[in-house]
Amino acid sequence: MLLLLQNIFNLLRFGKNLLAALSFHYSISVHKNCNYLFETARNLNDGSVPDRVFRKMKWYMISNSFMGKLLSCLLGEKISRQKAEGIVVMGALMGLTDCLIDDYDYDAASLRSLFAMGYKPKNAVERIFILFYEHFIKSLDAQQKEEGLSITGRVADIQAESQKQRKAGLSKEEVYTLTYNKGGISVVLCAMMFKKYKNAHSQALSATGGFIQFMNDAQDIYKDASGGITTFTAFQNTFSNLVAELDTIRTSCSAEVLKMEGISPSQKSFFVFSLYVLYCGIKFKLKSYSRRTTDFYTLDGIMASDKKIFKVNHLSFKAFAQITFMALQFRQR
Repeated sequence: MLLLLQNIFNLLRFGKNLLAALSFHYSISVHKNCNYLFETARNLNDGSVPDRVFRKMKWYMISNSFMGKLLSCLLGEKISRQKAEGIVVMGALMGLTDCLIDDYDYDAASLRSLFAMGYKPKNAVERIFILFYEHFIKSLDAQQKEEGLSITGRVADIQAESQKQRKAGLSKEEVYTLTYNKGGISVVLCAMMFKKYKNAHSQALSATGGFIQFMNDAQDIYKDASGGITTFTAFQNTFSNLVAELDTIRTSCSAEVLKMEGISPSQKSFFVFSLYVLYCGIKFKLKSYSRRTTDFYTLDGIMASDKKIFKVNHLSFKAFAQITFMALQFRQR
């Protein structure tokens, strides 16, 4: 009974953080400034930047907003308005960087140029990038600025390196390394905004980012297969195996978080619980895919399927009920 009550309390706390992230409600000023940036970015668009780029940026902003909330709980540090805004804007940059690689064929050298201070943009998408990047840099204090500039350079390299996943013949080890690197750098960059973040935390937070990237790849199995992108889903052959593999990765990630020093057990426990709830959401989607097709799959078969099969409303009452039920079964290992 005590465990159930603890899970109920943590689930309510998780929901509060999620709703805050979805509405950007760190503060009213953050919301206004983000909207202003978007309006400015759209005015900079000469028609060469499609709307899907702005949608992706917005989604990454929401994701980063939520991660900022979770990191605030983990590190036990109330984030300032300025840093909250920096985290949200950073999300837009990560989404736009993805688009520069996928849609505009930028390589690591081109991305590094964009991250260099004083770069003069040559087109609309670069002007939009610089708008958000300069706003992000302004959110850093003097101590964080040097480290931030260093990490953004690594972001450029890692994002460009992930393009290897478009090539055939990658080994499982190569794909897993690329996935961990891509996801890990995002969470570490987010954590850097907190004064209580220490370099010793990077291993656990890199594992967290990697786990989140694996979950994204699992739910995007149709999109990635259709786009010729090799993810860890290529090394499984049933949706049940995908769920089991994600649980293994989650367990390993949680163990790293629980080993973090200088953080109270209750703060670490809530963070681990939050990762479990996210996993439950992906598990619900994967089980829905399985029911609509068969548990066994091939990537060729998925590409030949109707993409509507892989559109699952995770905000429906059915999804809410099932994810809640799974979340309340949580036991910390």
